[in-house]
Amino acid sequence: MTGPADGEFITASPDPRPAPQAPRLQRDRLTLVLYLQLCVFGFTMYGFSPSISLLAHDRNLADAVAALHSTGLAVGAIAAGWTTAKAAVRWGRTPVQSAALLILAGAVAAYCAGPWLWSTLLAAVVIGGAGNAIVNITAAALSDHHGPAAPAAISEANGIGAGIGMLAPLVLGAATLLPGGWRLGLLLNVPLAIGAWLVCRRQKLPAASLAPRTVGTPRGKFSSEFWIAWSLFLACSGFEMCMTVWASEELRVHAQLSQATATMGITLMLVGMVTGRLAGARLAQRWPTGRLLVCSLALALTGFGCFWFLTGPAALAGIFLCGLGMSVHFPLAVSRALAAADGNTDRAMSLFALGQGLAAGLGPFALSTVATTSGIHLAFLAGPALLAAALALALKLAATDQPVGAARPHS
Repeated sequence: MTGPADGEFITASPDPRPAPQAPRLQRDRLTLVLYLQLCVFGFTMYGFSPSISLLAHDRNLADAVAALHSTGLAVGAIAAGWTTAKAAVRWGRTPVQSAALLILAGAVAAYCAGPWLWSTLLAAVVIGGAGNAIVNITAAALSDHHGPAAPAAISEANGIGAGIGMLAPLVLGAATLLPGGWRLGLLLNVPLAIGAWLVCRRQKLPAASLAPRTVGTPRGKFSSEFWIAWSLFLACSGFEMCMTVWASEELRVHAQLSQATATMGITLMLVGMVTGRLAGARLAQRWPTGRLLVCSLALALTGFGCFWFLTGPAALAGIFLCGLGMSVHFPLAVSRALAAADGNTDRAMSLFALGQGLAAGLGPFALSTVATTSGIHLAFLAGPALLAAALALALKLAATDQPVGAARPHS
């Protein structure tokens, strides 16, 4: 075998293939319709959480009993995880999404009007199921419709939905000044959901399918990359649920803020999440998802450090940074997993709904159990542990990042 003579070098010929172009997000009618549906979900969920304490006050319910409504949401999310993909494949995404919107409207009305505890708990389960069915189908449809631009589309959709959701607590607060009380504010979900249904039933969504087996992947199985993204999502969801439910208590007890200021801290976290998701939609068109996840998790860890160590108003800066860091965990983990799902987007989103239900049901409960014996401040050390686990998984994803706009190889 002969080689180059001493002193000679082999120079690679230029790659004739053009460099992959950054995907451009096209906000067509279908995209806007899907954004609208996430706005309905956001307003419902961000309004439902504060309504639990208002309902408990009206009915003289113990805190533990009132908290069962949050558990009901988690049960509904798990039920949606088991059923949505099969329903979308059998009947189509558009009919299932339309039904979910109508069911959500009816469940919210039943929750507000329910005279018995069992009726409001059942309504909470249905709200969780219908709401998560809407999210599952919306994310899957956005992924199929936008392809390489899906991370930007899913991040922007979640940012807009969260932005609309931020208005819900304000609407409920204003409604308490009216004769009908807070229920009038939550009932605004009913015309919103019906309006979204009228739009959705006229807009055909991309068809759902169970994609055929690809080379190297057994039928019905997902790749290791999918499960890494799903596990990362599970850790991040547990952290987010703990922050959402218990952060105001930590601000009150450790940061020594008033109840009103501590509650305002949750709003700051939501502002950070909305800001981050809207900015993340732009960054996702330029940076690979793995690298963005690593940076966002590092930011969330930094924010948590400020939140946990500092006292007084300075702790509010930490919770804002937490929201900013947490903002893209869901959309980027979902888009990365869907890209690795070989076309099984509906089934993949069902698994994410299961994970969301587990995180919502177990995360805050486990933290409150530890807090009973160790105090809320020490119990919150579970937060950086979850973020560290997610960061390790994000580094694995970053190691296999593809250039933005490049087609991903099949598993």
